Amino acid sequence: MILENLKKTIIWTRSREDWEEDIQFFAGLPVIHLPCISIELLEISNLPEIGGTCVVVFTSRKAVQYSFRIPQMTVILSNSKTRVYCTGEKTAAEVSRQMEILGERPFGYALGKLFPRPSPFKDFRCSTQDTILLPGPVERAIPLAEELNKQGLKVFPLDLYRTKSRLTLSDGTLPTPEQKAFLMDSLKGVVCFLSPSAVLGFRIALRPGMNRLGRNLHAVVIGETTKKACEGTFETIHVAKKHSVVEVVTIARRLVEAKA
Repeated sequence: MILENLKKTIIWTRSREDWEEDIQFFAGLPVIHLPCISIELLEISNLPEIGGTCVVVFTSRKAVQYSFRIPQMTVILSNSKTRVYCTGEKTAAEVSRQMEILGERPFGYALGKLFPRPSPFKDFRCSTQDTILLPGPVERAIPLAEELNKQGLKVFPLDLYRTKSRLTLSDGTLPTPEQKAFLMDSLKGVVCFLSPSAVLGFRIALRPGMNRLGRNLHAVVIGETTKKACEGTFETIHVAKKHSVVEVVTIARRLVEAKA
């Protein structure tokens, strides 16, 4: 599929598990899917004792989906006293969908309130007696726990899954040395990273800091952590202002169309 003359395109590096949903954002756009991560689910053994009110903060649909696979988390989320915050409407909609599957009545959410600019977390209302749970991956694109700890809040990151850094072709097979060489010589346009792990997978396979890719590809990223992972490898880095797949695609579209 990829061994042909490549034009300027969007290189999408999210996992194969995400692609079924992500593909809808690329209608009419030139895109190559090169997954640079795979997902490994983890067992949760560090759930804290809940003191005061329990507050759960979701920053992605994946974190919601994996949380509802864990019986202890399901009990917490089904408790009418639990408060849930989400960083976007799609994430909140996934919580509602999962609650309806359980037969529970969906409750209220703060939609997109955690990252307003220029005052981060101004709409996040918690006391120092509350227990704040942050379900998500081992590596976080946004240092939310650190920001909330600065406010003196009791925060517990829950590592639900780990991303493994490894570039594959869209069908899950590893590229041959010939295919890697072709990609190093031919990729043009914009590469999108939504996690530091994806940057690492791309870097290990295609060595962009040692060839033309680091100079010729624009990197579009979510979060300062992912930006830092790109520094020293890509000369031009664009950081999405919103923690959103749509925002990343929007920036990538603008860059590809400008460069076409």
